[in-house]
Amino acid sequence: MTGLLIALAAAVWSALCLTAGAWWAHRRTTQQLAGLLDRMGAANHAIGDLEHHRSVIADYVLTFHELIHRPRLRGAR
Repeated sequence: MTGLLIALAAAVWSALCLTAGAWWAHRRTTQQLAGLLDRMGAANHAIGDLEHHRSVIADYVLTFHELIHRPRLRGAR
Protein backbone atom coordinates (compact mmCIF):
# COMPACT_ATOMS: atom_id res chain seq x y z
CA MET A 1 0.00 0.00 0.00
CA THR A 2 2.81 2.40 0.89
CA GLY A 3 4.51 1.64 -2.43
CA LEU A 4 1.28 2.48 -4.28
CA LEU A 5 1.01 5.83 -2.48
CA ILE A 6 4.64 6.63 -3.26
CA ALA A 7 4.09 5.75 -6.93
CA LEU A 8 0.95 7.88 -7.02
CA ALA A 9 2.75 10.80 -5.36
CA ALA A 10 5.63 10.45 -7.82
CA ALA A 11 3.20 10.43 -10.76
CA VAL A 12 1.42 13.53 -9.47
CA TRP A 13 4.75 15.28 -8.83
CA SER A 14 5.95 14.34 -12.32
CA ALA A 15 2.74 15.65 -13.90
CA LEU A 16 3.07 18.91 -11.96
CA CYS A 17 6.69 19.30 -13.04
CA LEU A 18 5.79 18.63 -16.68
CA THR A 19 2.91 21.10 -16.49
CA ALA A 20 5.12 23.75 -14.88
CA GLY A 21 7.83 23.14 -17.47
CA ALA A 22 5.35 23.44 -20.33
CA TRP A 23 3.91 26.61 -18.84
CA TRP A 24 7.39 28.10 -18.40
CA ALA A 25 8.37 27.22 -21.98
CA HIS A 26 5.12 28.68 -23.31
CA ARG A 27 5.64 31.86 -21.27
CA ARG A 28 9.23 32.23 -22.44
CA THR A 29 8.28 31.60 -26.08
CA THR A 30 5.47 34.14 -25.80
CA GLN A 31 7.83 36.72 -24.33
CA GLN A 32 10.40 36.07 -27.07
CA LEU A 33 7.72 36.41 -29.74
CA ALA A 34 6.48 39.65 -28.18
CA GLY A 35 10.05 40.98 -28.15
CA LEU A 36 10.50 40.02 -31.78
CA LEU A 37 7.25 41.74 -32.74
CA ASP A 38 8.33 44.86 -30.81
CA ARG A 39 11.63 44.94 -32.67
CA MET A 40 9.86 44.44 -36.00
CA GLY A 41 7.47 47.28 -35.15
CA ALA A 42 10.38 49.53 -34.24
CA ALA A 43 12.13 48.64 -37.50
CA ASN A 44 8.98 49.38 -39.50
CA HIS A 45 8.63 52.70 -37.68
CA ALA A 46 12.27 53.55 -38.49
CA ILE A 47 11.71 52.65 -42.15
CA GLY A 48 8.63 54.88 -42.19
CA ASP A 49 10.69 57.72 -40.70
CA LEU A 50 13.38 57.24 -43.34
CA GLU A 51 10.80 57.28 -46.12
CA HIS A 52 9.28 60.46 -44.68
CA HIS A 53 12.71 62.16 -44.45
CA ARG A 54 13.53 61.06 -48.00
CA SER A 55 10.26 62.57 -49.17
CA VAL A 56 10.91 65.85 -47.33
CA ILE A 57 14.44 66.07 -48.75
CA ALA A 58 13.13 65.34 -52.25
CA ASP A 59 10.56 68.14 -51.82
CA TYR A 60 13.29 70.58 -50.75
CA VAL A 61 15.49 69.60 -53.69
CA LEU A 62 12.61 70.01 -56.11
CA THR A 63 11.68 73.40 -54.62
CA PHE A 64 15.31 74.55 -54.75
CA HIS A 65 15.57 73.34 -58.35
CA GLU A 66 12.41 75.25 -59.28
CA LEU A 67 13.70 78.41 -57.59
CA ILE A 68 17.02 78.20 -59.43
CA HIS A 69 15.43 77.64 -62.82
CA ARG A 70 12.61 80.13 -62.45
CA PRO A 71 13.30 82.84 -65.12
CA ARG A 72 12.18 85.71 -62.89
CA LEU A 73 14.84 84.93 -60.28
CA ARG A 74 17.64 85.01 -62.86
CA GLY A 75 16.86 88.57 -63.82
CA ALA A 76 14.60 87.94 -66.84
CA ARG A 77 11.28 89.76 -66.81
